[in-house]
Amino acid sequence: MKRLVLPLVVVLLIVIVALQNTDEVSTRLLFFDVRLPLAILLLTMAGLGFVTGIAMTLWAARKRRNAKKA
Repeated sequence: MKRLVLPLVVVLLIVIVALQNTDEVSTRLLFFDVRLPLAILLLTMAGLGFVTGIAMTLWAARKRRNAKKA
């Protein structure tokens, strides 16, 4: 149960910040200018950070496992 508290607090904070930032912003994505609500941009970046963190954790675990076999 304790391991669930911190991720829930982080998700709650992300949602609160996103809901407070609903104004549209102009963002440049490579060669394109995109106008979208800041909340969508924040949630997208948080999601990408989450996925990157999981991918790096899995990559490091696989690297450790392969090092033990050798």
